[in-house]
Amino acid sequence: MKSIHIKLLSLFLFAILLFSYLPESKPLQNKKGVWPPSHIKVKFLPRVNIVHLEDADIDTEYNFLASIPMTVFHYNGTVYQSLLIPDTISMPVEYIMEDWKTYLDEWGGVRHINFIGDVPEYKKIQFKNFYDVEWQNVTNITGNSFEVADLIAIHDWENSSRAIIAPYKQILSDDDIESISNAAVIASLYNAPLLFTSPSLMGQNTTNVLEELGVNSVVMVEIGDVINDTVDSQLASMGIAVEASLTTENSIISYIMNLTNQSMLCAIIYNWQNLPASLYGARYGGYVLFLPDNIASLSNNVEEMLKNLKMLNKKVTEPYKLPDEVRYGEQTIANDFYNWLDGLGGNDPDDLEIVVTFNTATYYDPSNGFSVTFERALNGDPSDLTANGAITGRMPLNFTGNIALVNRGGTYRATIFANPRPNHTTLCMNAYEVQHTVNAGSPVVDSWGTNHIVNEIFGWPYRGWCAENNYFPWQDIFNNTPNLSPILPPGPGDGPDCDPSIFASFIGKGYEAHFHSGAYAGTGSHPAQPDVPNIGFVADVENGSTYLYFSCHGGGTGIAIREYDNGIAQDYNGEAWGSPYWPDDDGRTYDGSAGGYYTQTDLDNDLGNTHSLLIGYNACSMANGEMNEVLLEHGGIMSIGSYTSVSFTGSGWWWNLFTYLITHENYSFGEAATYATARTAPLYAPNTGQRGTDSSLYYVCYGDPMVKFVKPEWTSPEPEMLNIFYGGHKPDGFTVSISFNLSLSKGWNLITLPVENNYTASSLYADIPGCNIILSWNASIADFDLYVPGSPNDFVIENGTGYLIGVENDTFLNITGMPIESVNVPLYIGWNMLGWFNSTPTNASSLLNSIPGCNIVLKWNNSKEDFDLYAPGVPNNFIIKQGDGFLIAVNQESIWHG
Repeated sequence: MKSIHIKLLSLFLFAILLFSYLPESKPLQNKKGVWPPSHIKVKFLPRVNIVHLEDADIDTEYNFLASIPMTVFHYNGTVYQSLLIPDTISMPVEYIMEDWKTYLDEWGGVRHINFIGDVPEYKKIQFKNFYDVEWQNVTNITGNSFEVADLIAIHDWENSSRAIIAPYKQILSDDDIESISNAAVIASLYNAPLLFTSPSLMGQNTTNVLEELGVNSVVMVEIGDVINDTVDSQLASMGIAVEASLTTENSIISYIMNLTNQSMLCAIIYNWQNLPASLYGARYGGYVLFLPDNIASLSNNVEEMLKNLKMLNKKVTEPYKLPDEVRYGEQTIANDFYNWLDGLGGNDPDDLEIVVTFNTATYYDPSNGFSVTFERALNGDPSDLTANGAITGRMPLNFTGNIALVNRGGTYRATIFANPRPNHTTLCMNAYEVQHTVNAGSPVVDSWGTNHIVNEIFGWPYRGWCAENNYFPWQDIFNNTPNLSPILPPGPGDGPDCDPSIFASFIGKGYEAHFHSGAYAGTGSHPAQPDVPNIGFVADVENGSTYLYFSCHGGGTGIAIREYDNGIAQDYNGEAWGSPYWPDDDGRTYDGSAGGYYTQTDLDNDLGNTHSLLIGYNACSMANGEMNEVLLEHGGIMSIGSYTSVSFTGSGWWWNLFTYLITHENYSFGEAATYATARTAPLYAPNTGQRGTDSSLYYVCYGDPMVKFVKPEWTSPEPEMLNIFYGGHKPDGFTVSISFNLSLSKGWNLITLPVENNYTASSLYADIPGCNIILSWNASIADFDLYVPGSPNDFVIENGTGYLIGVENDTFLNITGMPIESVNVPLYIGWNMLGWFNSTPTNASSLLNSIPGCNIVLKWNNSKEDFDLYAPGVPNNFIIKQGDGFLIAVNQESIWHG
């Protein structure tokens, strides 16, 4: 007994086992050639999937892609979404984590966490504690890329008639990246698992998964036809048909467009940005492709031309006329893009395309940035859907930041309720249009006719400015909000009551709209809103706001606004509150900033989590800095700025249109921006013809263009249930029992039972032929508990614990049960005996490094009747497999979770 005492003890973590299915998908758009496009319904599942990512480890890229169809899947005309984030916590990731938690806490909290890949133990504890989830509601999915995909399939699906298969390679070409990325998209659209195969042979575990799920057909996504006939033969021998083998970019685009009834390009330039692009494509139905190199270089060249112009930071009174070479450059970008897309079959003849680019911009990332002149060049015309042109958006952060941003957009309908005031908006106006006569200001640039009044506060009220309202129609816009008429088809404009504004659009739909002209608190309140203290827009946003509108002079890296808030800024000679033609009878407040200037550094320092705030910059050159990215890093949903100097009248009209459409007509951010640009500014896509004439308007959407702005009538959506069937998909609910055979050799054996069981020492003893003793190490007293027949000490066999079993001859134990997913074993200073229940083996060094204070790992070697020892500096880094027990020595107490 003493010799056993001396030779004992050690360990490390993880495991898994889990599920899969699918129904036939329905198109994301039921109608074509209709504006605005239809959007698929979304519902939410109360779980979090967390993937270990290292950009030097291709396996982690595969693991993330395999996790997409378990996180976002389409079923019966609805897309179901939960949270999928990396285990690296940047500010954008932290803030979407917070907002997901806040939303779900109203409905009972997060119900399940899946850790995918080698998420460090300390991070698991942090995530678990943050979401207040018990270990029994945590699943660890580990192994190589094949195993992770297999385990995800078993974890999340009970059955699936279809699976998606993509090739696994350790060195990835652009074709390979497109293959695996689009495979993830297709899997989500079909509500099917994504599995991987080597090009030469499909692994036995993967074929077992296909059989277990009842798969009868597969879609193979393999640009270059890289999966050889051996894999086809394996599938045929199992009775599984290859329903499609997508071996070219053209075939992938055609396949996804047929599934979704739309053409959405999720464009990338570098690897790893394919991860957020694939998640986005899965959510909205887009294909993932690398942009041609010449388009990136063309776009950056156009930006360099613009830099050389040294444009003004102040709004211009007349539209800025750009040189012909800039116009030609934009046209060339659009022509080259559509020639490329036409060649791939991605140009939709009936609708505008959707193009969302996943790459940093040049001002934010000078080394690898890609100019946003690309997005503006593609802007389409909603009044002519058959012409070339697109709805565009830029996801401008690094790839982990963009993963957070895609999650924020996909969950906006739910996470907006993490915002303390989801119906509150903030207006910071220091240089703005308040015209009150037709076609006043700089030349009216509406391409669909003249006869407009551009007024960012009033719009064109139904009575206009008249004696009856004392030429001060404040109450009129509360009684009867100006509309936009016509919207489509294009028309000349219908006069009074048909030109909207920023402020009137908010109040007409029931939003709370507060004016704050400065960053920080001033004194008192403005008579327009006597109950609203002049606290500054920073505090107003901190208290909760969903739309922060700046109308002022700009400059890219800052905006000209007041330092201290006085409510509604005016020129020094502006009209008094309530006077005719307030706030300025000349129709324009030119410089109400009082010399203040607010920089992107100020914005970064002042913002916390903005809870899906939209910022609109009606200011010059606001795409020529980092202010848009700063918002998105701080939990924003969308930031819109122009990379040129903008005009007072044209830009004011652009923003009046945009705001009305997102508040009153349920346009998405991208749809509203596309419409506003088409109605006011030149278009460059081939065959669009000359549209608007204000060449100063080059607005770009930073963030998710598919999101629709929160409405006052929205309520927090109740999440759907886990552990129920969505077709054959049963998220976090279906667990397959496993059978495990433990081989025992004559003498001592150190084992663990790797499945859920109800054994006690006596019942285990009875089930092992030739067993003569069972020992359990009691770490709390540093001694063994012993069981032999007749002994009163009949202890419970615990999960994650090792046991010494003495047998007279070689024998075995067959045990069947549900796999153990996690354990909570207290570790005491000194020796502890643990058991490895995970299906994926580990080794001694991994155990030692993962357990706090561990300095020795021991494994019993039956053949030499002694322990194998591992300690730092000892080369014997032995393997520990499922069912092995081991001993560890630790110098501090902790909890081991396996």
